[in-house]
Amino acid sequence: MTDSPRRSAFRGRREQQVLDWLGEPEQATAAAVMDLAFAELPKVRQLRPWPWTRLLDRIRPEPIGSPQVRAIALVAVAALLLALLAGTLLLVGRQPRRDRLPAVLPPVVQQSPAALAATGSPPSAASASTATFPLASPGYLVIVSNEINDAFTIRTDDGQRRPVAADLTGRAVSPEWAPDGKTALLLEQTTSSEQLWDVDVTGARRSLVIITCVKPCESRNEASWSHDGGRIVFFQALGAPTDGIPQTCGLALYDATTQVVSSVTSSPCAVIEERHPRFSPDDSRLAFWRSRAAGGVRGTAIEDSAIFTRDVATGRETQVTDWSNHASMLDWSPDARWITFIPDYWNDAAPAADIWRIHPDGTGLERLTTLDTSGVRILRPRYTPDGKWLVFLRVTPGNGANGELMAIPANGGRPVSVLPGINVLDFDVRAGS
Repeated sequence: MTDSPRRSAFRGRREQQVLDWLGEPEQATAAAVMDLAFAELPKVRQLRPWPWTRLLDRIRPEPIGSPQVRAIALVAVAALLLALLAGTLLLVGRQPRRDRLPAVLPPVVQQSPAALAATGSPPSAASASTATFPLASPGYLVIVSNEINDAFTIRTDDGQRRPVAADLTGRAVSPEWAPDGKTALLLEQTTSSEQLWDVDVTGARRSLVIITCVKPCESRNEASWSHDGGRIVFFQALGAPTDGIPQTCGLALYDATTQVVSSVTSSPCAVIEERHPRFSPDDSRLAFWRSRAAGGVRGTAIEDSAIFTRDVATGRETQVTDWSNHASMLDWSPDARWITFIPDYWNDAAPAADIWRIHPDGTGLERLTTLDTSGVRILRPRYTPDGKWLVFLRVTPGNGANGELMAIPANGGRPVSVLPGINVLDFDVRAGS
């Protein structure tokens, strides 16, 4: 006995015949046969048996042809596969390059406000999403917030995306570009406070609190910069809440040089409120919308609203829209000729809360779109800096709110999707660089 491992042989037909013959119970002289057997057996390749050897012996087919023929066939198959692979690579390399954006963009069909009003048929979601926004020429830079701790900038020409305000621990909302185009205002909301932050979108420095909110402050939000970068206007609520409603609401100005906050308007919260202020292009006036509670009773639903402008130096106010228009969220056109607004900001099911515009003196009221707003909300109209487009949000309300960034030509037309596939719940837009 030895300790060497057992070995088994892979038998060919010839070897099997010899062994079968050796096993036959025939009386014969076997010397010559044994000499032949022992001469052939050492030539058989010996392998260490593995657990699956017996299974392979049962399913392995008998080799076809000689080893030389099989080797030649294997080389031929390998050469054929290499030829097919080379041909595929050459074919793919010759395919025309498909850019993300077409070299020549199809024009957007524009319709006059009168034609839109006459048709009375809003463009469907499918038609809006298949139209083409001129992403490449010129490109715009959009700052977006859509989820908790999810704020980023994204270019409309190439989709390049960069996270911002990663050092904020609360929910970052209401982004507003600063005039320098390198920083932005963001409102951080936590369970106990709201604060306005100055965020460096290039990532060169950490975010800084620019306007704090401490007692008796209950809210400081809806902020926007003056075009000269010297002031910030925002909505604020002051005083301890009663039934969840603070005592005093109004507009305030922050001076970037002195860091002093001064009150612009002051009214009882939930009775009369001034909201979403915006500086005129020359910074001489503020535009905002004022709401009135039903019956003048605190805490009841909003009854109506109107847009006002206010001279920053004198405090003189001008009512721009009738109360019956229910005008709310707004923006100035870059040439100061128009104030664009959306009615019924507070009403999720308003049937005609789409996009309108009016001259600051109250003339020339026009409806720019005819959209079905019974199941969606149209929010936050913003002109692009060149004045060519109006960008806005179309939001489906609910716990899983989903927002789509849309645009129309500044004079009205078919809505098109700006950032298809990206959930946008808050944004601001500036020129690309």
